[in-house]
Amino acid sequence: MHRRALLILATVGLIATGCSSISTPAVDYGTGSFFPYVVDSQDDMGQGNAVALTPDGLPYVSYFGYAAKLAEGQIAIPRPFGAPNVPGVMLSTSSSDGLWQRGAVEMQASPPGLAPNGVTVPFGPVSTDNLDKTLTAKAANGTSIAVDAQGTAYVAWTSSNTVSYGTSSLTTTATVDTVYTLSGTVSEAGPIGRPSIALDDAGNPWIAFTIETNKGLEVHVANLSGSKWTDQVVATFAGCNGCPSPQPTGIGFVGGAATVIYADPSAKQVVALTQKGTAWTPTTVASGVTGFGLSFAAAGDKAIAAFYTGDGAVDVATLGQGSWSTDKAADVTTDPNETVNGSDASSTAAAIAGDTRYVAYDDQGIHLSSATDASFSAVDLGSTVSSGTDPSLAATDKGAVALGWYDTLAQNEMLGFAGNVTGIVVARPSPSLTVSQAPPGGGGSCGADKAVLLDQTAVGTSFTESCLVAAPGKFTVNFDNKAAGIPHNFAVLTAAGGKQIAATKVASGPVQQTLPLDLQAGTYYFQCDVHTFMNGTLAVVNGAK
Repeated sequence: MHRRALLILATVGLIATGCSSISTPAVDYGTGSFFPYVVDSQDDMGQGNAVALTPDGLPYVSYFGYAAKLAEGQIAIPRPFGAPNVPGVMLSTSSSDGLWQRGAVEMQASPPGLAPNGVTVPFGPVSTDNLDKTLTAKAANGTSIAVDAQGTAYVAWTSSNTVSYGTSSLTTTATVDTVYTLSGTVSEAGPIGRPSIALDDAGNPWIAFTIETNKGLEVHVANLSGSKWTDQVVATFAGCNGCPSPQPTGIGFVGGAATVIYADPSAKQVVALTQKGTAWTPTTVASGVTGFGLSFAAAGDKAIAAFYTGDGAVDVATLGQGSWSTDKAADVTTDPNETVNGSDASSTAAAIAGDTRYVAYDDQGIHLSSATDASFSAVDLGSTVSSGTDPSLAATDKGAVALGWYDTLAQNEMLGFAGNVTGIVVARPSPSLTVSQAPPGGGGSCGADKAVLLDQTAVGTSFTESCLVAAPGKFTVNFDNKAAGIPHNFAVLTAAGGKQIAATKVASGPVQQTLPLDLQAGTYYFQCDVHTFMNGTLAVVNGAK
């Protein structure tokens, strides 16, 4: 029996009969270096999840949504108005003030005559008849997501015999394309591996995936130019008796060049393909490993790949000066089972944040390790991840790191940020992220007493002051980042979302900085550019002293 099935049986045994819904688990706050919270808890949410971050650190999460698994006699809770139908390819994002928008790019169409009028689902999903026939937990094989600076999400996923693509934003409606169709009927995940998606410098999506045929395995790359998808086979390799189904395939852009990573378990190697003109040049990333649960991350001219070795470890291969080197990230209790496919399969996730490499992996719960050199260290995640599977990772060059996973016990999509979490609380009853700040002094009240206040402090991921006051002319804001290891800055803008006037450099605490300004009387906006939910009002008031 699959490990997830065992966890689900345990879950069902704990669910009370009647009208109660599947409960949201208690959140373990760990040691203060990792903060987990619930992205989506209505029904069964989170299998096949992937996470991406905008340059300013706002998370976008894709995942599959299904009807909840209920105990005998339990009555399903109706989905609220405005929530996407299930099954669906779900898409959620958090605003800078911590409020979640939970939508989808594709969902099951409502029965005729039962679609609610005047109700808008976030991201304007495509409604598809009979989606429940092809998008099943048994036949789906993961999502992948990329997001641009404007908040447009690009999602790829595998279900049944197709690789699909969808794109949308909070201000548009979704479009969905079929990228590839495998001949024949697929009722269980396996013949098509988990896909990966990345954007080139022009913002065009590229998708990589591996398929199994009667002649062996093929690595495919599909890219969208205009409105047309072009699919090409970039590598082939032999299968073998006892070899697993296709492993996840990674794609990214390293120094501007498209790079694909795939695992060849029969040859016990992980291979990178780099596009040079119309050709794809292979390079051996690692040898003597199974490459199970492969993941890939690229940032600028940096790249890493994470995978299970097959002999009790998770390794990370790093590209440096044109060659790959491998380090052990962690030992694992149990190697992946080669007969397990789809969302049940053990997996890794990789991310790069500046000079720091991160790898998450599945080993009787979710684990996270990081390194700035050859030596990886475990990150304390608390116990909330103990019933998690299917990790996903994303990071920004400013140091924000997000970890997503599926909680098999509560059937929830989860997300956590690495770093000091002082000042963050969870809003109830909505499982959303809220930033604890000083009592608001913004709006019309900020500066009303004309008392100059120009000292700002960052503690954890919050500012101590939401209202600063100055007299017109030249003045200096004193910024004290007391958040050890967390990057912050202090930026002044003309308004929320407006033009930046001046800003300190982004720097990890503890550090003290000053920001000289010369402003006319008026109301201005300040924020941390790394964590834009840290913001407030700068009132420049005549007569302030």
